[in-house]
Amino acid sequence: PISIALGPSNSLYISDLFSRQVRRWMPNASNGTIVAGSISGTGGTGLSQLWSPFGITVDSNGSVYVADRGNHRVVYWARNASSGIIVAGNGMT
Repeated sequence: PISIALGPSNSLYISDLFSRQVRRWMPNASNGTIVAGSISGTGGTGLSQLWSPFGITVDSNGSVYVADRGNHRVVYWARNASSGIIVAGNGMT
C-alpha cells in the first residue's frame, strides 16, 4: 500500500502500488473490493488499467481520483465503473 483515503460509510480506500489497483474496504470486511485498476493487476496504459497508482482521493459518492504516476495522468473512476476517464495529464513525461 502506498496511499489511503476515507470514503462514504467509513470505507477505507487503499492504493496498492505493486498490484496496480485501488481497493475499497468496508468496516469489518475480510476482503477488499477493486474499485480502480484491472482485476488481474496487470499494469498498462488502457483506461481499465493503472501503472503506479500513488495518490488517491474519494468523493462523497464513492468515486475515486487516482494519481497514476507511471502513466503521468490523473484518472477519475466513477463508482462501480470498469474503466476510468483521464482528467489531467496526457500519459507522457
